[in-house]
Amino acid sequence: MKKIALLFAVALIGFTACEKENEPNAPKNNAEADYPILKFGSEEEFANTLGKIAAFENEQQREAWESSMGFRSFGSICDDFYYSINPDQFSSFEEAKAFIESNSWYLSLVQDENGDYYCEPKGFRNPERYLWNEDGMYIIADKAYKMLEGKYVASSVDDMELLKKTTSLLQASADNNLLVVEGEQMAHTKATKAAGPTKDEAQSDFTIDKQRYRLKVWIEAQKSGGSWLGTMSVKTMHRKLMIYWFMDAPINYTYRHVLTDGKVSLESTRTSSNWITKNNYDPFLVIRHSGPNLGDPYYQSYNISVTNSVTYKGTTKGTTVNLIR
Repeated sequence: MKKIALLFAVALIGFTACEKENEPNAPKNNAEADYPILKFGSEEEFANTLGKIAAFENEQQREAWESSMGFRSFGSICDDFYYSINPDQFSSFEEAKAFIESNSWYLSLVQDENGDYYCEPKGFRNPERYLWNEDGMYIIADKAYKMLEGKYVASSVDDMELLKKTTSLLQASADNNLLVVEGEQMAHTKATKAAGPTKDEAQSDFTIDKQRYRLKVWIEAQKSGGSWLGTMSVKTMHRKLMIYWFMDAPINYTYRHVLTDGKVSLESTRTSSNWITKNNYDPFLVIRHSGPNLGDPYYQSYNISVTNSVTYKGTTKGTTVNLIR
């Protein structure tokens, strides 16, 4: 999710370059190495930087920012690893599942309510992953934070090495020097208490010569710092070995939303043709609204239409997903 605002002070503490391993091996997650880590002076500075990172229009901008900081984020590492995987290298569902589980620091195998499986880059819809280092960590003021099993674990900066080596919430809960932090205790992860709907999703399937494809669209209204973010994520997927894998496909879309907090209503529209980004990364749209004293946003209305196209053995076909409120 994304935002503009380039005035921030991010300091980097001691680092060495992280070498990529030859694929198909996973990147190294070596807790002993001195990886780069981002340091923020306050929760507000973190939120402003998150908004800036989330507002980049493509991966090239984000990667250029990371390079300028001498930093390689957890999100970028996971994405690179994910898109290096060829599902055809697996001979069975069990083999693919075992590979995903053996690389669970970088990959997730998700099963939805309909029983469908998806292989995803870890936390792919969480923009904070582009501020974590490879250990899933960053520093705010005098505390270090690490994401573990969907929650943050905090320590003093002095105990950062201990936090780096902690690998589970159970382990963290047993150590008096570590604290499992609930979302409402952190300003930058505070749950939205909006009075209306804040998210929606829809999907549509199609086949080409018995190959099964899916187009899925997610939207979400969020607050980051003092701004509203209206986000849309789009993924084209190909089903292999009973698992849906993200793939490359051009996207056309029209997008309109009205966000409100019950007092102020803000509208935005976007359109794009052949929306596609490099390295097989499917698109991610974020629209930022700024203003004084904005409350928690929710959707007053939205009208979104997304169409994709896939070519297989000379046949091109696609589908359309509509989200309307």
